[in-house]
Amino acid sequence: MHLVTDYLFFEECFTREYLLSNSYEDFCKDLYFAYAHLNLYVSEKYNITENDYKAYPSEHYPGSPYVDCILSKERIDQFINRVSSIDFDKYIRKIEKYKRNIKP
Repeated sequence: MHLVTDYLFFEECFTREYLLSNSYEDFCKDLYFAYAHLNLYVSEKYNITENDYKAYPSEHYPGSPYVDCILSKERIDQFINRVSSIDFDKYIRKIEKYKRNIKP
């Protein structure tokens, strides 16, 4: 599931031109800035609380108010809707079927 969402995130949220015109360091800086400023928005919209991080408390970050960045609120909403519509069980069955046909 993580690989599918990562793939879709980079394919659908960023243009090829954007990715090619920025250094890795600049992209990471911009991306983590966006994460910090989208976290509060996403947490409030989907009612995610610190309690939801019990299994991994060090990952909880309340976030900062949203400011314009490389990821708009609308783009993130579209991405979340897109990913939540994926039937991951179907993908798992497909992968398992494929793996049975691979020789060790």
